[in-house]
Amino acid sequence: MKKLLQATLTLLLPVVASAQIVINSSDFPAIGTVYLDAQDTLPAASIVPGAAGASQTFNFANLHQHTIDSLPFLSPSSFAFDTLVPDADIVISQFGGYAFANIGTNKVELIGYTGDFQGFGIPVNIVYSNPQTILEFPTTFGMTYKDTSVFRSTFPGPAQFSAYVDSVRISHYGTSQSEVDAWGSITTPLGTFDILRNKTVETSRDSIFGIKQGSPLLGNWTLIPFALLGVQISNPVVNNTTTYDYLSKEKGYYVVRLVIDNSDGSTQSLRYLTTPGAGFEDLSQVSTVMVFPNPANEVLNIEYTGNSAAKATLFDVTGKVVANQEIALGVNSINTSALQNGFYFIKVENAKGQRILNSKISVSK
Repeated sequence: MKKLLQATLTLLLPVVASAQIVINSSDFPAIGTVYLDAQDTLPAASIVPGAAGASQTFNFANLHQHTIDSLPFLSPSSFAFDTLVPDADIVISQFGGYAFANIGTNKVELIGYTGDFQGFGIPVNIVYSNPQTILEFPTTFGMTYKDTSVFRSTFPGPAQFSAYVDSVRISHYGTSQSEVDAWGSITTPLGTFDILRNKTVETSRDSIFGIKQGSPLLGNWTLIPFALLGVQISNPVVNNTTTYDYLSKEKGYYVVRLVIDNSDGSTQSLRYLTTPGAGFEDLSQVSTVMVFPNPANEVLNIEYTGNSAAKATLFDVTGKVVANQEIALGVNSINTSALQNGFYFIKVENAKGQRILNSKISVSK
């Protein structure tokens, strides 16, 4: 009987160690949740997506933090842009701006975005005519789904292109195919989690048009010839990627996101949830910064942990410095009451001039 009991327990161990999970809309992070999102910009060659299938084990324990940002989940009502996307019920800070999403019973969809979409240095408001599916629910092993996303957005031309264009228009069309192709456990610098892996192959095309009245080159809406302007951007901008999201029910979000550029098989980005210090080779050199609230009202707080003094600089969207302040260990504050509503960039550097944080914040009063 004892041997039979031992054999039964042995058979059960793999199930206990790594259980197959189901993720529902109720698991998605609630408003007020704040994670720390790190990026490994030089992942080791051993960092690969791993195999598909059941009861897989993924080891990402040796990731390192080369950048770290806060990942807050915010209320849409704190943004004026909310009036353009009334169906949004949560805002996710990402891609240098704010993604407005709707969490339904069957899926979570990206329905709008406000921020510096293509890195032009000016805020852009985007409302999807065909929303982009982020995830379908209930998320289970083996499920598949397809999606098409479409938007068109027109905005004033960036200052650096003012001699050539008055206005810019981005026309976006994207298609994707997703499959929850694996389940098992993953180990990261944050810990070990039971996960589902969502694999998404996506192709997107962003055509960037410009117009300038009286210009023979751009007298009508025309694809901007960036090469003639000295900017190394292809137009249209075409992306073909495969994204592996290792989804935790506990976090309601990815604990690792690995994006592969399908054109050459290289790692485009590698992000993961973390805590201050996790993943650094030398903890004595760690400096982390958290900026809150975002959006700011009267005051922007900067919580700094480091071994030397640092400096915070706040820029407006034209690159003009609007605040410049030395910061010390602990919570520091910048008075934003005199600033106009809108987007700003914050840069934090240590005493050696090394960048600790480069992020975007907004002021809304």
